[in-house]
Order: sequence, then structure tokens, then C-alpha cells
Amino acid sequence: MNNDIIEKQLQQLGESLRNRESITDQMLKNLGEQPQKNQRDKQHAERGSTGFKSRWFAFAASLAVVACCLGVMLFSLFSRPQVSWGQMTRAVQEQEWIRGTAEGKNGKRTVWVSTKNNKWAINFSSTKIFCNQTKKIKYEYIDWEKTITKLPVDDHTIEKVLPVTALSQDKKAIEPWLFGTEKVISQKRKVVSEKGKKWIEFELLMWRGSMRNAVLRVDPKTKLPVRLTFSSNGSSETSVWEFDYPLRGPSDIYAMGVPRDTKIVDLIPDKRTQLLLKELKQNRNRIEDFRMVVRRSPERLAMVVFKKGRKWRVDYCSWNSTTLIPELSNDGWYDGKLPGVHSAPLYVSDGTEVWQNTNFRVGQKTNWKKSEYVGPRNLLNGEDLGNMTLAPYTKLISALYPKIEPRKGWKLSVDYKPKGHKGKVLIKTSVELAGGKSFGHNWYYLNPAKGHAVDRIELFTTTDGNAEDKNSIIDWQVITMDDFFQSKKGVWLCRKATFPHYPIDKATATYHFDFPNKLDDKLFKLPSDKAEKK
Repeated sequence: MNNDIIEKQLQQLGESLRNRESITDQMLKNLGEQPQKNQRDKQHAERGSTGFKSRWFAFAASLAVVACCLGVMLFSLFSRPQVSWGQMTRAVQEQEWIRGTAEGKNGKRTVWVSTKNNKWAINFSSTKIFCNQTKKIKYEYIDWEKTITKLPVDDHTIEKVLPVTALSQDKKAIEPWLFGTEKVISQKRKVVSEKGKKWIEFELLMWRGSMRNAVLRVDPKTKLPVRLTFSSNGSSETSVWEFDYPLRGPSDIYAMGVPRDTKIVDLIPDKRTQLLLKELKQNRNRIEDFRMVVRRSPERLAMVVFKKGRKWRVDYCSWNSTTLIPELSNDGWYDGKLPGVHSAPLYVSDGTEVWQNTNFRVGQKTNWKKSEYVGPRNLLNGEDLGNMTLAPYTKLISALYPKIEPRKGWKLSVDYKPKGHKGKVLIKTSVELAGGKSFGHNWYYLNPAKGHAVDRIELFTTTDGNAEDKNSIIDWQVITMDDFFQSKKGVWLCRKATFPHYPIDKATATYHFDFPNKLDDKLFKLPSDKAEKK
């Protein structure tokens, strides 16, 4: 085969491998838009994973509509002194069911949420989803697949749909992020009259998507939303959601019209696997506050990461050719105490927003803007396997304790005695790519002696579904972690990691950790909105 063709294929496959773990941003980028047409959905289904992503976008967008209208409505109204947090929370929690409906080119879309019953459901186009949050089980049905997929859900999924717990904590405002990536960036309140009745309306501007403009109408007497309208500045098209509050909602996915004899594909892991995946998540969440210096040799630059609770910051550092390369453990070299060293903030987050400095090179004045691509949870959410825009290799925690979970379209299995890796545990995940013409595989080797931290990740693509057939492998990338130690809380971390730097070479990053007793809150102070306007 021609070398140019091979190189092109490898680049495409490598890009797929790097991108396929992070679907969230794609899910919500067009919040509130109409779902794909039925014919287009069928075409996507024939292409495999592409269809999978498009269907998940529509599902997530529908959930975000509910979260947006209810969550934003509640924290917006709290600014009025005559309306308390308790009143608003009770107004929502006292409803048996909240139902949102929208009519569009593809027919009727419906979303149900019940905080009393701890259930939610979605019915749109050819897709039906039902979630029993108490049992931590979700069911998904696609018309043309003629199967029900049974999936696990975590404890916090209902909070993403309707954040009533946050509301009950008497905060000044609930967290404005929806599903980790979407948020309301501005709002205006006004009172309108229509047919002799007064309504409260909020004009909202969403962070991204073509239909970013939204108007939420609230009944001032019941303090409940009645309508949410999305629109675009460049189009006359609108998407209108109407809300009502019925006493009954769907009890299961069959109540939504799915035949009872439909085959169920059960993706719920066995208890041993569930405990293993839970331990990864718990260790990721247990990591205490830290300062972490990251350097790729032999380059004369480094990143310094600060974490305090949900707040974090990344600084960019470099030094001139006449300056001796500083030791990572040399306290304070990155803040200008060592001659010839230049440092500048790159990212700063308070846990709800992320700001990025676009001028971080030597001699440039800082220029802050709200980040368009990095969310407040990106640094420690376990996704992306170690990479983040402009700050490579800072997401070490995502490599050591990755987010692995059963998902539709993916296969997941565990090998407790992998060949050639004595004493390790191997978690295998795979997904069909390019309509069945290739398959992507992520293999994670966990070390039980190191608290089940991952010390090796193999990313590869095969021409068929048999990952054991070495002749079918057309791309291979490996991430390794070495020189482990335990933090103050006993969580295993490492001082060195080697990442694939496709397609040229490999990158070895070295790490130095400190665990200060106290980190100054000034480190995580966000720039003002005025900084963005300059």
C-alpha cells in the first residue's frame, strides 16, 4: 500500500482514538436545536458510531432543556427578596411530575422528570429513554434497532436533570454549568402582560450553540415555568417547550410504547466489576489539594498546576537558554524568584467558570477571556487520558484513574489474569468505528498493589472486532506511568509518564507533587468581565 495512504489512515485513526473518549462537548454544542431528521438518523445508524453520537446529542439536549429551564428559573427568582429559596425548592419538589413538550419537524418531543419518584424519561423521534434513579438503572430504545439497552447510572444523574439538592443548600445561586459544559452566561428579568395575566420572563443567553437565545416564562403565583423558547439571531426558526405538571408519568419504558417482548441488551457490569470502577472514581475524588509541576524534557518549559477543592489553576513557565534548567522540587522558581525564568497564568477556574490567558509568552501582557473549550471539571474528570488544550500532560489524574463506564455502543470486559502482565487487572473497552470497517480499543492495566491505579494504557485500532489478532492492528499507542508514590491521603500518584506524541515521537513528562497545608485563595481569583471586554 502507498505510504501516503497509510499515513493518512493512521492520522485519521489516531484522531478518532484521541477524540472518542470525550463526547460531552459534542452532546450539548447545539442546545435546544431540533433533533436530526428520521432519514438522517437512519443513515447515521448505518455508519455505526457516528449515529450513536448524534442520537446522544439529541438526548442530552433534551435533558439540558429541563435542567436549564428549572435550574435557571429557580436561581433567577431567588434574587427577589420576597421569594425564598425554600419556597422555590418546594414549588418544584411538591410536583408529582414535570412534563416538557415541544412540537417540531420530526414530531412531538416529551421529557418527564419526577423528583418525588426519582425517575425521568425522554420520548422523541425514534428514541425512548427511561431512568429509575432509585435502582440506578437506565433503559434506552431506538426504533430501528428493536432492542432495549440496559445501563447503569450514578448517584448524581438526577441532579444533572433537576438540581434540587443544590437549591436546598441556601446558596446565592446554583452552579450555572449544565452537564459540565453548557451554561447560562447572562440573563435579564422582566414582567409581561398577556390577555390580562402577568408573567415573569427571563431573557437568557446560552454559552454555545446556534440557538443560544432563550426566553423562560414563569407563573409568579405558582413559581413554576410554563414555557421556554429558543431562537437564533440569524434565523427565524424557534424551538418552543411547554410545561405542565401531571399527577402521573411513565412507570417504565414499556409505558412509553415499547413492546414488552423487546430484547434487552444488559450492559450492567457484574458486582466485582462495579466495585472496580467505583474504586477508580473514589480514588480520583480522594486526591487532596496539591501543587504539581509538569515538565517535558528536554524542552525549557513547564506547567504548574494548583488544586484546591474544586478550584484549580495552570501556570505556564519557561526559561532562557542561559539559565540552568531548574529542579522541579526547587520551591518558588516558577514565580520569578529564579533569574531568567518567565511565568504567566494560563488557566484559572473557581469550579464554575474557566478563564484563559491568551497572552502567556515572554513580554506579553495578560489577556483574559472565558474559555470556549475547557470546562471547570476538565482537569480532574477522568476523561481525555492526559491531555488538555495548551497544557499537555497536566491531566495526569485522568490517566491514573480514568473515567471508565458502560455505555451504549461500547463493549466492556475485565480480565483478572491478563497474559504477560502478572499481578495486573485489565479492563478492556471497544467500539465499532466507520460503520463496522474498523474497531477502536482502549485497554487499561490496573495495578492492585498501587491502589488499582492505571500504570499502562493501550490505544489501538483493528480492522475487525478481534483485538487478539495482532495482524489486524493498524494503529497502536501506549501510555505508561512509572515511579509511583502515595500522597498524604494514601492515593497512589506517579512521578513520570510517557504519552504517545502521534505521529512523530513519544513524550516523557516528569512530575513533582507538593501537598501544601494551605493554598492562597488569591491564586484562584477569576478576572472580572471587564477583562474580557478589553
